[in-house]
Amino acid sequence: MIFKKITFILILLSLSFISSSCMLTYLAKSGYSQMKILASREPINEVIANKNLTQITKEKLNLVIKVRDFCFNELKLKKTKNYSSFVQLKDNYVSYLLRVAPKYKLESYKWSFPIVGSFPYLGFFNKNDALDEEKKFIEKNYDTYVRGVTAFSTLGWFNDPVLSSMMRYDDSDLVDLIIHETIHTTLFIKNQASFNEKLATYLASVGTELFYKKLEGDNSPTIKKINLEHKDDKIFSKFITKEFSDLKSWYAQTKNINETSKKIRLKQINNKFILEIKPQLNTNKYDHFAQKELNNANLLPYKTYLSDLSDFEKLHIKLGSSFHKTLEFLKTLENVKNAEASLKQSINTL
Repeated sequence: MIFKKITFILILLSLSFISSSCMLTYLAKSGYSQMKILASREPINEVIANKNLTQITKEKLNLVIKVRDFCFNELKLKKTKNYSSFVQLKDNYVSYLLRVAPKYKLESYKWSFPIVGSFPYLGFFNKNDALDEEKKFIEKNYDTYVRGVTAFSTLGWFNDPVLSSMMRYDDSDLVDLIIHETIHTTLFIKNQASFNEKLATYLASVGTELFYKKLEGDNSPTIKKINLEHKDDKIFSKFITKEFSDLKSWYAQTKNINETSKKIRLKQINNKFILEIKPQLNTNKYDHFAQKELNNANLLPYKTYLSDLSDFEKLHIKLGSSFHKTLEFLKTLENVKNAEASLKQSINTL
């Protein structure tokens, strides 16, 4: 059944790219790698019973079982067989994402696929394949960014396993990840990847807090940690949303931009974070931003996941801080052309 399903999807995908042998090669490689991962799945209960497994891994897998049940029974997310199996990877990452952007424009290069729509990134199961594709865009004078990925969602097409790469997460981050990906399975709006990621980021943070309140109580150390991280998310989101707006205007209004002037402008964002934002933060969650040598491609993931999160918070508050009501409202945006704009408009009318 697994192989038939994968073959069917690959055929559908291939029809859209029949004129591109490169894309067909990419799809074939991706399909083969996906099959290898799925063929390696073992039921979590059997894996936990394995005497050779470390105690930490066993504890994390037991945590996955608990949060999975919480997703289905408490958060009322779509019931699937996701995260009921485990795969031991040979690498620290399951795949590698390539991001591409024009040199002097804050805009994602997008790849389009049938059924699921367009995405501002392209995934590779082999790092060298990602780097080879990156070189092609570098030669065309684009900004690029390749990063390793520890988890992914097939949006309900397959029964996604827990991956060994996910075992490196702190417990609360692992809970957040499982809820985030289960939200994607429940609600994913075609051609609006950024909106999907932001809604999953926000609702997963809400769901993670609800999970730990039930598991440990309202005043547990984990809840205190989560609350501090949520405060930092708000501070950083406000900062990066403003910086994106200002940088977009700078690119549009500045004449004769070159690499030197661009690097100076991007360095100003780093410096502002270090001098003004970092002292306000309660955790080290965003420390990496200070060391990052920015370009348009590695800035854009922050836009995808963290800009304008306040819109989701405003909606959530207006709906009585109810996870279920917020999710149900967001489902009403599935068929609108611009979900982000519709959300902003709805906040003012609710």
